[in-house]
Amino acid sequence: MVPGMYFSRSHFERLADDHRMRDGRGGATRFGYANVPSYLDNTLFTRLVETGMIGTTGVGTDLVHRQINESFAQGRLVTFGFLAGPEAPQSVRNTRRRSQQPRDTGRGVQAEPLPGL
Repeated sequence: MVPGMYFSRSHFERLADDHRMRDGRGGATRFGYANVPSYLDNTLFTRLVETGMIGTTGVGTDLVHRQINESFAQGRLVTFGFLAGPEAPQSVRNTRRRSQQPRDTGRGVQAEPLPGL
């Protein structure tokens, strides 16, 4: 994923009309970390897709497929991602991830003593 800000189309369109996006240099619209009040970063965007909180299925996927083909036919660039194949449920993935991290026993994370000390 490319670092940066990710927007839904409707969010982007609302922001484009927001006076906070005007930087004073000829009234140009500029999106930056200093003036955009909310956005998804690449980590959150990836996580939302991974967990199925955003994305398409069925008819929505067909519409996206047609739009991508149309964009290619018009010589436009397209960036997209997809998740396919069997996937363990979120609870199983979380359990796996937690079992790979050091445990906090309430007295701080347990660590091995450094050699020679």
